[in-house]
Amino acid sequence: MFKDKINKFLSDKYNKIFLAILITAALIRLYFLFSNPYQPLWWDESEYANKAKSIAFNTEYNDLWSPRKPILLPLLSSIIFKIFESELMVKLLIVIFSLITISMVYFIGKKFYEKKIALIATLFMSVLWLDIFFSNRLLTDVPSAALVALTMFSFIKAKENNNYFYLLGILIALSYLMRVANIMLIGILLINLLITERLSFLKNKKIWTSAIITAVIIGSYFIWLFTNYENVVERLATLGEGVTPPFISSLFSYLSRFPSYLTIPFLITFLFGLIPMLINVILGFDIMLKGKDKELTNSSFLLAWILPYL
Repeated sequence: MFKDKINKFLSDKYNKIFLAILITAALIRLYFLFSNPYQPLWWDESEYANKAKSIAFNTEYNDLWSPRKPILLPLLSSIIFKIFESELMVKLLIVIFSLITISMVYFIGKKFYEKKIALIATLFMSVLWLDIFFSNRLLTDVPSAALVALTMFSFIKAKENNNYFYLLGILIALSYLMRVANIMLIGILLINLLITERLSFLKNKKIWTSAIITAVIIGSYFIWLFTNYENVVERLATLGEGVTPPFISSLFSYLSRFPSYLTIPFLITFLFGLIPMLINVILGFDIMLKGKDKELTNSSFLLAWILPYL
């Protein structure tokens, strides 16, 4: 049966093109990884690596590790350190996460629009310099993007088959443990449920089970935090205090640099897609609420996903 599914997948020319893009993306990332395999670690990279090694080899690092930092990346890295004792192999894990993100772009694009659009989006993602650059860094950026994309895809699948809500609960929790800001995924998914199902989703027991799974995993993490660290609440409450500049100045600074993050060709393409999508959702909001336009609903889902992460 599995072989039949593979043959069916490969019989589609668009899927073959997707695999060619994915393989090319892998080769690009591996080239940069192996061309400079022993480059110095940044400060945050060193913290994640040291925590991972302390878990893998049972050494003390609690006094230096901040409970404000997400724990999932060190946990995953510790497994690799335990098996291979190689920093390079840990970075290979980041490359795999990058390829997962690229794959999810294709599969979500197919679900929402058509295969040609999905391929274009996949191609753009595969050559985006930010993703290539950070796929060689022991940081949470790329793994977080992969887990968020997996979460979104599992949510789409869960609306077709409610059993996927169990997986969704796990992925939301893992996304949070990879990057704290990903807790807003809950709000993003709730917005879509309210638009498409009003309050009827509250009657779905599998959604409640999914929420319990998320709460148990995240709750277990906080129990571990309070067991191993002192003044956890105080340290979490002072996140960025004395370091983070005022919101307005930070916003203007970010907006001024945003074109360089995407580069001008990607920025123009992004705006050409974003602005019409935003206008259509605003003008067709009443139609979308009545459930009469699936494309508008899909667009609102993507906007609710994209805009908070900009």
